[in-house]
Amino acid sequence: MLAQLARLVRMLLREPLLHFGLLGMLLYAASALVQIQRLPGTQPIRISQADIEQLTAQWRRDAGRAPTSAELEGRIQGLIDQRLLLQEALRRGLDRSDGVVRQRLIRNMRFIDPQTTATDAELLRMARALNMAASDPVVRGRLIQRLQHRIESAASATDGTILAAATEAQWRYSFEHRYFGSGARPANLQPALTMLEAGQGTAQLPGAQPFALGRTFAGQSAAQLNRRFGSTFRAAVQAAEPGHWFGPVLSNYGWHLVRALPPQRVVIDRGPRRRQELQAARERAYLAQAMQALRAEYRIVVEAGELTELSL
Repeated sequence: MLAQLARLVRMLLREPLLHFGLLGMLLYAASALVQIQRLPGTQPIRISQADIEQLTAQWRRDAGRAPTSAELEGRIQGLIDQRLLLQEALRRGLDRSDGVVRQRLIRNMRFIDPQTTATDAELLRMARALNMAASDPVVRGRLIQRLQHRIESAASATDGTILAAATEAQWRYSFEHRYFGSGARPANLQPALTMLEAGQGTAQLPGAQPFALGRTFAGQSAAQLNRRFGSTFRAAVQAAEPGHWFGPVLSNYGWHLVRALPPQRVVIDRGPRRRQELQAARERAYLAQAMQALRAEYRIVVEAGELTELSL
């Protein structure tokens, strides 16, 4: 492998167009190796002054003005998250298991040295020695996306919690009634109530009037009862003992004698869109928790004049 790297460097010294690109990657790799040797555990995440200046310039191009302190801080935190995900993806070996990444790194190495006789495995080892996964934007983006997707996939609901949250249990109310108009006197409805209690519901009840919407209502939600008959009538139906005539009860139309039927509990599916919203919210929460855990595992350093550690 060292011989291959040496040959690669000699070749590049004869190719001015590629010289500076690889030199930069070599310096980056050397810097990373120094940091790893100097600090135990994982490599720290560093945000340089040049990174901050680049974020500021990007904001100026997009917004036409300089970012506020809060806006710049948000961009810095986003860059930290990206580098955390990349570092963790490399630590987990996703660059070794992802076919797209492997082929991209191999193509890069063969582009640098079209005459190489190295095997794919040797080229991959050289690419990793050059830290090419971090310097290639396509590979970097792929690794970040893969790890983020893996974290979010862990939030997939297999215990039915999303399905339960996307449904709603409601009661449906059914009843029959007799209508006596808005001008009826409640005290005068007792004879009609007695007849109904005695099972004479088909007889002509004294004072009863036709009701245009019918005598029987089935499967009414509380909201429907509120809209149609009013809150007083709805509350009376909900509180009634099923199977017994009661009243008089006042509605938006007037006075009624009512017999409630047993209510039914139904489950309302709020639809696939609601399930998708809940799943997306759950995935965001899992990702936020994972990022918080990663921040606790890595040392994060932001350059501000001199390199200073941040408590993040």
